[in-house]
Formats: sequence, structure tokens, C-alpha cells
Amino acid sequence: MKVKNILIVLILIFGITFFLSSCEKYEEGPAFSLRSPEKRLTGTWGLSMVKMNNVLVDPTSISWLSPDENTSLFPLFEIPFSKKTNSIIAIFEDDGDGKFFFLITIMNYPLPATEYFTWYFDEDKKNIILDYNEEKITLEIIRLTNEEMTLSRTETGDGTIHTTTLEFLKNTISIE
Repeated sequence: MKVKNILIVLILIFGITFFLSSCEKYEEGPAFSLRSPEKRLTGTWGLSMVKMNNVLVDPTSISWLSPDENTSLFPLFEIPFSKKTNSIIAIFEDDGDGKFFFLITIMNYPLPATEYFTWYFDEDKKNIILDYNEEKITLEIIRLTNEEMTLSRTETGDGTIHTTTLEFLKNTISIE
């Protein structure tokens, strides 16, 4: 009888281990979550880190949004920027609406700016698609937990590949 109980426990351990290891949808996790991707995404997120082609970039610098006056490696926004943002907040509503809130410094005066979009997941829920100014922008989900989100976008232009990685932390503040 003891051998049978040990065998049942071992089968359960292997089964749970296999189940949990196969649940990981995103490259950096989580391995398992009881919350749906929609529930984890919904809320207010503060931009905490930006990488361009795997090089850390100051998230308050505008260069990662628009490296020069005429081009943008990550063309989400058409705001006339100076060279500094104080913060970037992304808000994803549960009805599919969203907005980016920028606190921009122009000639030492902080000015708020808001850009609106709609969002949805692709069929596999591995990408978020933003509808912004009649353009669909696909962001690969690298990590999506209740508190952390990492998104990536790869673009090709001028014969080069540009990858922008954005890391966000969930905020408890609300921007209205």
C-alpha cells in the first residue's frame, strides 16, 4: 500500500511540474498565473526602462521616441517634443481603450500631453496590437505579470533592424 501511495504522489508531482512548465506563454513569464492576460494588462503603467537594440536608454530622453526631427524608430506619437519627458504613463482600460500620458518639459515648463489608442491581443495573446492614428502597432509581450510588463517592437528600415524594449511597472496612480 505504501508503494502505491508513493507512486501516486510521484505521478502527481511530475504531472504538476509538466503542467506548470507548459503554461509559460511569455518569454520572461510568469510561468503560471490565475489572472487572464486581459486582467493583468488592465490598469495604469509607468515606463521604467527603455532599451534600443539591447542598449539601455534614459526613459526621460526623447531620443528613443524620435531620434531626430524627421524619423522615429518607434513611431507611436506625433507630439512636438523638446528633449526631456518627466514621465510616460500607459493606461489600458478593460473595454479596449487606452492612452499614453506624457509630462513633457518644453523650455523648462512642464506640459501634459495625452495620446489615445485602442488595444487588443492577437489570437495567441502573445502580442498587443494598438490602433493609433489608423495604424496598427504590434508589440510583442515578453513579460506580463500583475506588477511588471515588458513589451518589444522590432522594425526594419534603411537596411537595419531596430528593436525597442519597454519595461513598465504597475502604478496605483490615476491620470485623468
